[in-house]
Amino acid sequence: MVQLSTSRTRYLTLALAVRKALDSLVTLVEDGREDPELKRRLKELLESLKTSRGERSVFAPLQNHRSFGHYEQIRTIDEAVKERGPHLEETFAALLDSSAPIKQRQEQAFEAIDFLQALESRALRHYNQPVRSRIG
Repeated sequence: MVQLSTSRTRYLTLALAVRKALDSLVTLVEDGREDPELKRRLKELLESLKTSRGERSVFAPLQNHRSFGHYEQIRTIDEAVKERGPHLEETFAALLDSSAPIKQRQEQAFEAIDFLQALESRALRHYNQPVRSRIG
């Protein structure tokens, strides 16, 4: 039972981390300013996207990726990526480019927001899903 609650906690942790990234992106879009934590969050997401695409082993530990590094989280990210398309890695990389014009970064932020909303929804769905349906 402890294993199952740990798994649920990881889904909730993912949803909360995604919500923080969403809030930072909304600030970028609405105010044109970058939250100091945005780069760190985007780098974590970018590393997780690489893991979900098989560029890193799902079972290899991701240093400093507490919110996105566990198996359940990587699997959830992989599900969302398959639904939204493989170009997301480029979107997050473009958002990390501080030298790009703010308007260009804001346009990229809209695409990232769309993906992150779907990811948050998926993580919360897994969190709320009855234990039996996840096991069987």
